[in-house]
Amino acid sequence: MANLFSYPDGKSVPIGSSQTMLDSLLAADIPHIHACGGNAYCSTCRVMILDGIKNCSSPTPAEKSLADKLQFPVHVRLACQTRVTGDVQIRRMLIDNDDLDLVDDQLLTGTGNTEVKIAVLMASTRGANNFDEVNFPVDIIYVMGKYFHRTRRLVETQGGKINNYMANWWMATFDTNTIDRAVERAVYAGLEILRSVEELNHLFKQLNYNPLQVRLAVHVGSAVIVPVDHKRPELVTPVGDVITQVGRLENAGRSLNAGLLVSAPVKQALGDRAVVGRSGVIEIW
Repeated sequence: MANLFSYPDGKSVPIGSSQTMLDSLLAADIPHIHACGGNAYCSTCRVMILDGIKNCSSPTPAEKSLADKLQFPVHVRLACQTRVTGDVQIRRMLIDNDDLDLVDDQLLTGTGNTEVKIAVLMASTRGANNFDEVNFPVDIIYVMGKYFHRTRRLVETQGGKINNYMANWWMATFDTNTIDRAVERAVYAGLEILRSVEELNHLFKQLNYNPLQVRLAVHVGSAVIVPVDHKRPELVTPVGDVITQVGRLENAGRSLNAGLLVSAPVKQALGDRAVVGRSGVIEIW
């Protein structure tokens, strides 16, 4: 008989060849979550194989179907479907009710192990002469509302999604079948936004408003897509080094007085399609 060692319980429990991991854990009074009763519907019994994956049975068709939907890596298995032929170490991945809410998010959005390569467009705005201090709230609402409305429309037209707003900045992601296409869409959206802000500033001048100044940056890289609210499956946020770097790139645009600044990987992805106004090397990493 093999042994199944479970974290965070710190217990080693016996497991027979006819038992699933779930059977063994429950028999040892380990409260392993299995919302669907062990029928490979809910994924709540998922475990991470820390050692001994070669001793685990192959995924059943039901497990494979759910694992494909949630994009599980090979070392994440359903305890209700997995049998063993030798010693295995696992970590239980769901411990409490908060974790069940996370699974609801993943099932609704189809995100379980979603790491994708994306193009990221980040933008910040500021008005000449401290726009938010010299204008009334109604003016700020009008100007910024008009700006946000236009930029959201331009981003969505190019297939992007604005994932985050914070005060005077926002971030959009572009994810298409090919990363080169995503980069192209992000850069094109940035150029269209610059053109649109020029038009808005002409209107603002007529209305005696200070002009908006916009800085944009585009970078490309891998990110993990994290659901934020299972009641709003469209609401996700990317997490990864690409987000940190595009923020640093956008900030560098201030000292360079650049309207749109792109990273070297973006320029490389664009190839001959890129028309570069200025180029140079700056250290932002």
